[in-house]
Amino acid sequence: YATSSFRSIKDMNPKYILYPKADNEDDFNDIYIAIKYAKDNNLKIAIRTGGHQYSGASSTDRNNIQLDLSNTYKKFEWNEDKTELEIGISYTLDEFANKLEENGSFVPMGQCEYVGLGGHIQTGGYGQLGRGFGLLVDYITGIRIISYDETNKEYKEKWIQKGDELFRAVIGGSPGNFGVITHVRLKVENDKDYPKSYGFFAVCEYDPKKLKEFLDIMLTTIDKDDFDYCVTIVSDSGIKDEEADNNNPSYDETYNQESYINRGNKNVIWPTMIIIHAYQYNGYDEATSPISKIRAVSDVWSIQNDSYAKVTLLVRDWIVLIRREFQLQYIKRGYVSNWKAENLIDTNWSDWVTNRINLAICEDLKLSVQIKYWGGENSAFYKKGIENQNQTSISWRTMNFGFTYDVFFEKEKFQLASELQRENDKCISATNPIFCDKDMRLLWSSYDLNLDYFHDRYYDSEDKYIELCKLRNKYDPNKIFIPNKFCVGAKHEAPKERLEDILEKNKKKFLDMVDPNKSDRDYSPIWDTWCRNRINK
Repeated sequence: YATSSFRSIKDMNPKYILYPKADNEDDFNDIYIAIKYAKDNNLKIAIRTGGHQYSGASSTDRNNIQLDLSNTYKKFEWNEDKTELEIGISYTLDEFANKLEENGSFVPMGQCEYVGLGGHIQTGGYGQLGRGFGLLVDYITGIRIISYDETNKEYKEKWIQKGDELFRAVIGGSPGNFGVITHVRLKVENDKDYPKSYGFFAVCEYDPKKLKEFLDIMLTTIDKDDFDYCVTIVSDSGIKDEEADNNNPSYDETYNQESYINRGNKNVIWPTMIIIHAYQYNGYDEATSPISKIRAVSDVWSIQNDSYAKVTLLVRDWIVLIRREFQLQYIKRGYVSNWKAENLIDTNWSDWVTNRINLAICEDLKLSVQIKYWGGENSAFYKKGIENQNQTSISWRTMNFGFTYDVFFEKEKFQLASELQRENDKCISATNPIFCDKDMRLLWSSYDLNLDYFHDRYYDSEDKYIELCKLRNKYDPNKIFIPNKFCVGAKHEAPKERLEDILEKNKKKFLDMVDPNKSDRDYSPIWDTWCRNRINK
């Protein structure tokens, strides 16, 4: 993933890619050499363990260095009673889940196989068990990091504990911006404490009527405190039958993406589908469980895992064995709301979001959408967020509902995808809201030219972001760990000549896009005061 569709940094190919070798888990010599080399030569360092970040934030451009730690630190050591673990950051989530399963242990975490633990712990560790158990970061007690030491005036390895200011900055601040993380200590949950857990994982072909039913169930079952529920919609793979190596692939073959072509993977073929993750971890009752309602929505399920199960098995089985849904340009959105279910019922939100998804699918845009309820007074996501609000920089822990809406597209459909997402943004409004009447959005837009705008909305308070900028400068005064435009505290003012060149080359395109007299057969006008002022400047 050494590329980005962020317009001004399409080239994310580093000058050097360095693979530090460690003779043991306390060997940091290669990392010290890399930091010294970067400092002496005025280079920046990007850090990668899995490289899953879609915009290329774990990479950098041809002037700088990428430090690849994907195979450097593989420690996995339990304490005496196996309640706490010290682990190196060079594990994928799939490897991590398998290692935990050997001990009958688990933690809440994401579901993408190739995500690296190093980045995952710094960005929250969101996953399907959020209401029941919180986030992965809620279980971290210590971090081993190489960062600047003010006393010795050099970059040094040290352990930082929960409660330290650097710990707070690293967990949720911005991955790789405060130094090089090598190991973490974390507590775990155990299967034996949840003997009656019940999981439901199923896939059915996409049908807008079914989708609305699944969402309505979400709005009417939020009073179930022991219930986690997520609805995912993924467009078809975009591969025609004759292009596939196997017209009737097995489940494993479906999720085996080893070779890619421009429109996806030649070995992968799937229909547009709805994926359901549901979990009840206390006292499952067939007669009263929301899982019974979910199961009844579809007569046909392509894949179904529906039974009492150890939580370790659920975590492992829910991991998706693909690197990326589509090898296409994309525009991402994420929305959060602290509204209650009755507000969303009143605004017909389930109708609205079903229509927005169906529209994109009918226009042959590729979607990856996830919708989840996080809230409730007894939600671990909420309660642990309150407990840890001064311990990490993770934002939006008071949200009730959250959904991501990622659209992937061929180059010729850029305008259509852009207009689709701009219209989606209207679900949050002070005058006619559908999802929330307060600007609590997380906006991941690859085409937003103003990174300050991105940062202001990624963190839930301006004070938090200002504090993170100060801490970033304190623990990296040489600005070695600012390798790209996605960093906390980064200054990205381009030279005036470069800006003028960009504007001149794109002037006609911008004016055509916002011309109110332009025919709307190709796209709707997107003219507003902000855009007019931006172009005039």
